[in-house]
Amino acid sequence: MGLADKYGYRVLFLLTVLLSGCDIFNTPIRPFIDSQFGASLSDAREITAFIITSPAVAVGTITGTDIAVTVPYGTTVTNIAPIITHTGASISPASGTPQNFTGPVTYTVTAADGSPRDYTVTVTVQQPVVGTDVAFLQSTKTFFTTLQGAVAASNGTAANPDTIILCEDIDIINATKVTIGSGQHVKLIAGGTARINRGASNFGSLITVASGGSLELGGDLALTIDGKKDFPYTATAALITVQGTLIMSSNAVTLRDNNNSGDGGGVYVGGGTFTMSGGSITGNTAEFGGGVFVTGSLAEFTMSGGSITANNNIISGSGKSLYKNGIGTATYGPPWATGNILMYTWTHQDLPYPDSSSPSPAPQS
Repeated sequence: MGLADKYGYRVLFLLTVLLSGCDIFNTPIRPFIDSQFGASLSDAREITAFIITSPAVAVGTITGTDIAVTVPYGTTVTNIAPIITHTGASISPASGTPQNFTGPVTYTVTAADGSPRDYTVTVTVQQPVVGTDVAFLQSTKTFFTTLQGAVAASNGTAANPDTIILCEDIDIINATKVTIGSGQHVKLIAGGTARINRGASNFGSLITVASGGSLELGGDLALTIDGKKDFPYTATAALITVQGTLIMSSNAVTLRDNNNSGDGGGVYVGGGTFTMSGGSITGNTAEFGGGVFVTGSLAEFTMSGGSITANNNIISGSGKSLYKNGIGTATYGPPWATGNILMYTWTHQDLPYPDSSSPSPAPQS
């Protein structure tokens, strides 16, 4: 049976419409074809999956036209490009397009037949329980009630430390002193403006980095370790004791106001390595090395940024900002030390920079 025999006048009418390029009686061409030959455009317009892969991995829960996504604490949601699967002909904004999710975002799925459907996506950042959750371990997406608990659960490496976010201010007492043990490698950052304070009756270091362990102090938000020098007692140790590796990499970090009757007000490097490229060590006092004390044949301090200022020493000439025992190594370069080093003997150096106007001889090792 030929086409003309099967469809008769409809074929002739269709040819007339197509050749004329116009609509007959204001009837759109495609609906006419659909009505005559049984074809129809799909009205499917559903989102079937909504996935975030960066900066954190999260899968959305779809309920009707509402999509809820929960991301880990500390996640920045201002520039997220979700991957979206849908049944429509198109979606706007398109899958993979960065969006600011600090508030609800509307996505419109358009079906092949032109019908739209709006979906509302809400991204919620996981929040700690105030007064209970003090630290968040990124690798396990878990809150901890103590900083030491988060350190103990960490599984980082020296090349890729596990990030711990400090959720709120904490007081370190004797029972909650923090030790980064051998084989433990962590990076500590602030989730907001966070402070680690010397607690009552705690005379020792607030943080100890053991041999074989490493700690990086970084992040973009203010992280302060405070010795509370106005307490009615004097500490017997630096804020941080280093036998392993300590890195200060951010100008948001401050080690301040520790009053130590022993050596090292801010940092005591006793056989370990301290690398400082940012941050501030200020307002500390010690017998030797108000800012940093370096001693031991394997001890090494390298400074390429940040500042060590306004520290003090109990014994005159014992290094207000830096005391280096002769068998240790201390390296510092412009502009952090040039023209501001006061040399007393071969065993100690004072860096009250940048406020000293005294010229200095070449540093001695």
